[in-house]
Amino acid sequence: LDFLNCVVFNPVKCGNTSVSSLFRLIDSGRSTILLDEAEMLKNSEEAGDLKRILNMGYKSDGVVMRTNKDNAMAVETFQTYSPKAIASINKVDETLSSRGITITMIKTGDKKKGNVVISKDSWNWGVLRDRLRVLFLSLASEANRIYRNDNEINQLSCRKNELWSTLLVVARLVGGDAFTRLKEIALKT
Repeated sequence: LDFLNCVVFNPVKCGNTSVSSLFRLIDSGRSTILLDEAEMLKNSEEAGDLKRILNMGYKSDGVVMRTNKDNAMAVETFQTYSPKAIASINKVDETLSSRGITITMIKTGDKKKGNVVISKDSWNWGVLRDRLRVLFLSLASEANRIYRNDNEINQLSCRKNELWSTLLVVARLVGGDAFTRLKEIALKT
């Protein structure tokens, strides 16, 4: 999460967060949510509400509706879609897990690697973030063409295709054997 916090668009790294603040944050800023300590998703009614927001928010049409008591009980709609990364020592539940790509990290015994600190001050991340944004914006029409016309992009089934197709487009843009390697990983998961 520390690395993502340095390179993604509009990151918000949080731990214990309320449901209402999370969906309002997503709706107002399309923030990339970096949720740490996901063990909190196990218990309580609040955890259940948070899981429902995360479950809905993996697709662009996910919303939550709330009644605004200060505005004649008007119903307000909040978008729940945004990029999200969830860190947890334990596995997250199956429903939430099925809506994302799991990356298992392994503890290192190498002190040199283990003591590397990634922070916003450890490198000029702003330059990298800006260059990545410009690169992706300049390739958007080509990415769209690949997504719509490349017969190998949308061959995975159902949710697996939803999760991996965009990454496969990026791998196709990267070139070399990136696409083949990523597709092999997607098929194994």
